[in-house]
Amino acid sequence: LCPITYFPHQIPHNYLSFTSQNLSFLSLKPPFRPINPHPKRLSSKPHQTQLSSASTKTQDDGIPVDLVKILVQFKSRHNYIRVLQVSRKADHPFRGSRLLLLDGPGNIHSINFLIRTLTDTYFDVFATFPPILPPGPVGLLGFGAGSAAKVILELYPEVVV
Repeated sequence: LCPITYFPHQIPHNYLSFTSQNLSFLSLKPPFRPINPHPKRLSSKPHQTQLSSASTKTQDDGIPVDLVKILVQFKSRHNYIRVLQVSRKADHPFRGSRLLLLDGPGNIHSINFLIRTLTDTYFDVFATFPPILPPGPVGLLGFGAGSAAKVILELYPEVVV
């Protein structure tokens, strides 16, 4: 005998109850800002913008510049790469961390806290995998600087990544 496994399309209709609350995501309300079907074309002329003194004193996320140290900065064939260290003195959720920033706007591709395991970011979701996966090695695609692997290995040292 095999145990019965229901797939979503096989669940009898009387097992599901729909209310207006759990269907609210189906609302057809227009977005807050309509998309402009005719965007302005960008000028091919180079332009310079002046930064106010207030914007030069802090990073975009509000961390004072004197509390952020650039450890590595270079341009590769594919990305603009920076590794930053945020001081433990900063009044910010990333205090005490090292960040791998890629691309022009500085997208965070990895975060590593030297004094704690969990990051309070989506990398922590990877820590839920070892208990639900069958035994064996865990493969990660898009390894970055190893944030997900670090969380897994510190919480489950027996796992092979």
